[in-house]
Amino acid sequence: MKRKTIRLSKIKIKPEMAITLPKPNKFRWKYAFYRDLHKFESEIILDNHYYLTDGYTTYLLAKMFGHKKIEVKIQNKKGEK
Repeated sequence: MKRKTIRLSKIKIKPEMAITLPKPNKFRWKYAFYRDLHKFESEIILDNHYYLTDGYTTYLLAKMFGHKKIEVKIQNKKGEK
């Protein structure tokens, strides 16, 4: 996976993920982690079309705290290393 800084607005969320809310305890923990340490507890992982595959809570927190850009990991295309 390669790392890249992109605009938060470029991240695409599939509808089935968008209707799901993180568990309250998980969200509180990650919120407190960011608030106290000024960094995210987990990374955002995207597929090669910029669809979110992991890190939905981090994405929501980045939006909540007004981030315009964020570092993400982008998965390789199938068959690539």
